[in-house]
Amino acid sequence: MYLTKIVLRRCKNIITKIETMSGANHNSNSFLNKQKVDKIGNTIIYLATHINDLYITKLLKLIYLLDELSIKERGIPFLGLKYKVWQAGPVNRDLYIDINEGVTIFKNYFTVTQNGTSTQIITDIPFNDDEFSDSDIALLDRIVDLYKFKTGPELVSLTHRPSSLWYKKAKETGLLESFNDGTRNSSDRELSMEDLLIEQEDKLKIYREHIEFQKTINSLQK
Repeated sequence: MYLTKIVLRRCKNIITKIETMSGANHNSNSFLNKQKVDKIGNTIIYLATHINDLYITKLLKLIYLLDELSIKERGIPFLGLKYKVWQAGPVNRDLYIDINEGVTIFKNYFTVTQNGTSTQIITDIPFNDDEFSDSDIALLDRIVDLYKFKTGPELVSLTHRPSSLWYKKAKETGLLESFNDGTRNSSDRELSMEDLLIEQEDKLKIYREHIEFQKTINSLQK
């Protein structure tokens, strides 16, 4: 019942913003609508504010771990992004590209600077919690507490654990060997996030209903 209330509250928030978003100034070819840009941008602001020296590898792993934890516990994605199977673990390719090309979609939320060969996330913009429930903030705090002092490579190793979605997908598709021998570092293979809910029928139902609702909202915004 609690999870269902979360879904309904989010649905209501999305519906009431459709007309506002339809007039928003954003690239029609963007992989994200204005509401999702706001939530991802402010998520990154929150992480960069609470974690010193946040670099791109660590950020991309934290974004994935937020979605993973949220799905496991609530049946609802935190951000609902798609993740490719890359050598360094699950990666949202569009976010990776935007950051590495100098930040365009998220320029109103953060910038980047090169520190040697590493890309650091920089922000002095205040966090806006309009798109966040109390449960969302609690999840953000848990992610910060769990991984604040972990390095990017340590989080890569965490997502590579044999029980992880990444490991299972990389192994079954033959990517694991090529990643290990260095012959490739990326792929177009995508993780199926609902596989996190195998044998959890109640949460799986909530997850699928949430995804279908998001598809409906996205089609209305086009």
